[in-house]
Amino acid sequence: MRFREHATVLVTTLFAALVCLPAAAHGAPADDPTGEPWALPAGDTVVSLTFDDGLRSQEVAARMLADKGMRATFYVNSSSIGYPAYLTVEQLSGIAAEGHEIGGHGLDHEDLTAVPLSEARHQVCDDRATLAALGFDPRSFAFPYGAWNADVRRVVQECGYSSARISSGLHESAEDCGACPEAEDPAAMDTWRIRTGDTASTPELLRRRVVQAEQSGGGWVPLVLHHVCTCPDRGTTAISPSDFAAFVEWLATRGPGTRVATVDEVTGGHLRPVVGTPLQRLVDPGGGDGRTRAVAFTVAGLEISQSNVIAAGLVVAGGTLTAYRFGTRSRRYAQRTR
Repeated sequence: MRFREHATVLVTTLFAALVCLPAAAHGAPADDPTGEPWALPAGDTVVSLTFDDGLRSQEVAARMLADKGMRATFYVNSSSIGYPAYLTVEQLSGIAAEGHEIGGHGLDHEDLTAVPLSEARHQVCDDRATLAALGFDPRSFAFPYGAWNADVRRVVQECGYSSARISSGLHESAEDCGACPEAEDPAAMDTWRIRTGDTASTPELLRRRVVQAEQSGGGWVPLVLHHVCTCPDRGTTAISPSDFAAFVEWLATRGPGTRVATVDEVTGGHLRPVVGTPLQRLVDPGGGDGRTRAVAFTVAGLEISQSNVIAAGLVVAGGTLTAYRFGTRSRRYAQRTR
């Protein structure tokens, strides 16, 4: 009787482990309630500061924003992580710990429309897999150079992202995209072709884009930035730290009708399974965090990762040993008293 009771406990424990562990492995449960899109009240404006390429100079911007309680989205080319002029894993982890979003930008910043689809899939899927194996939850993607087409769009979807950003499409001036809207409408936009203006490099231009959205009825204004440094050789792709700080100070005074949010907060979407192979240079595929992200198989719609298999094996082994010892307790006692 004792053996049957302990066997029942073992089966119950094993079932609970298999049900609960997959959600932990992917950082969020499949029905994560935080996956809802931003509900923007009529007339309000939401600003998303997006930083491309994972450049090391962007760390200072992340700190400035966090000090003001603002969060941004950093689109990273994972093959560049740790190289000179690029953010390290430790720096990216620090940025994520401050509440900023880490998104994908392709492994090598390749124009995805100019390579075979197999290469595009490698660039997008393996980039996301690397970021996931490093401990991030990449949901948002930015097309390198803003280049996209229907095939590339489908690749991004199949690799598990929830949104994709281009780098044009919003109003710049009467001469440049004069007929374009001043802002995106979160309720009616194409989530796989989020529009922006060109890279902004002066506080005056950044302020103008926000103000023109406010004055035209509100909406979503994704802003694109690259280098945050005093580096004239970078031309219009750079904004100085002092200029960026001035814009952040100004943005903080806009009042409750204008808010700052990450791309994922605006677009919503649940965390989807990882598809692809992490870069060996950054993640050892034989161990470390990579094991917790790779789906080994699916049972009744539940994704079971390699770490789940290991944990379940330990539960089975421990439970079996315990059940055996309880089941043979009387026999062992009799042998000791002979």
